[in-house]
Amino acid sequence: MLSEEALLTLMKEYDDPENIERPRNFDPQLAAHRFEQIRTSLEELFGPSCESGLYQDASIYGEIEIPSETTGFGRHLWVQLSNFGHFVTAGTGVWVKPGPTEGLTAEVESLLGEICTEAGCFYVPLGLLLQPYDGKSLLGDLEVPEARASSEPSDAEGDRYLPICWADRYFSWV
Repeated sequence: MLSEEALLTLMKEYDDPENIERPRNFDPQLAAHRFEQIRTSLEELFGPSCESGLYQDASIYGEIEIPSETTGFGRHLWVQLSNFGHFVTAGTGVWVKPGPTEGLTAEVESLLGEICTEAGCFYVPLGLLLQPYDGKSLLGDLEVPEARASSEPSDAEGDRYLPICWADRYFSWV
């Protein structure tokens, strides 16, 4: 797995302000192949109960979900492939809520790193993607309301309102 510094460099390199949904050299057959390879590897690891789906109008190519009963840590696991840079990330909860990687062990992240490398992808820990975005894309209409810039919970559900982050760039609706 690459260092955080190397991953940040790659994320900045793939940040193309002209292309928000997918890079200009996007290869749909290669993306489908990589996604299938990751899905197959996850099914081999966690069993056939994995569900997968593709996204439209998003910078995410697709997502694989593993139910909590089969993860071994009592929470469901989701794994997403971005249209950009062959980036893959994972979590156990909604990334705008507290604890989006709770239960995700170093061992599981290492296995995800190996799966991604075999598929020709880069595993990017969600914690790195939640760092404030400092790239060159305008990210469409994603203006940060003043209330969202606070990391304090602002409602009864415990949602966190964060500044735009790298996850908004590579793993979001456009």
